[in-house]
Amino acid sequence: KNNTFVFEQYPALPRLYTVGKYTVVDDDETLLRTLFDAPFEPFQEILLEVDPGFPSATVSAIVHATKIEEQHVEATVEAQGNVLLVMTDTYYPGWNAYIDGKKVPILRANYAFRAVPIPPGKHDVQIVYEPLSFKIGIIVSLSSLVFVSLTYAIRRTAFTM
Repeated sequence: KNNTFVFEQYPALPRLYTVGKYTVVDDDETLLRTLFDAPFEPFQEILLEVDPGFPSATVSAIVHATKIEEQHVEATVEAQGNVLLVMTDTYYPGWNAYIDGKKVPILRANYAFRAVPIPPGKHDVQIVYEPLSFKIGIIVSLSSLVFVSLTYAIRRTAFTM
């Protein structure tokens, strides 16, 4: 018996793309049912949990990825109207997005991906993984180092007197 199966999906979604059309679905069950419904086209429309603050419409945009690394993505987006830059990476806390250096929200798109609302015009976009746990870890580590150094210095001074 051969129990090997090969599944293929055409076309595969790119790492970055834009859409202007969206539907807000506020519960996971409806979102998943809609996502796997045959007529749903993720290149044409995405599903969001919250409203991005602009009307859903078909809008053209050009995305040029300038840097793609595991924890840092940079792109230039030139849009004729409001669009959503969709990243087919897993939505996870700790990611921050910046448009022209200004921090903007990241929305959960299509249940598992990330989307950044982009205003009309040409913009530089950065998406960076900056988890709070890492910042807390640095603070705790530095505090511990200072404490140990001070304790060592005090004990050394006490024994030399």
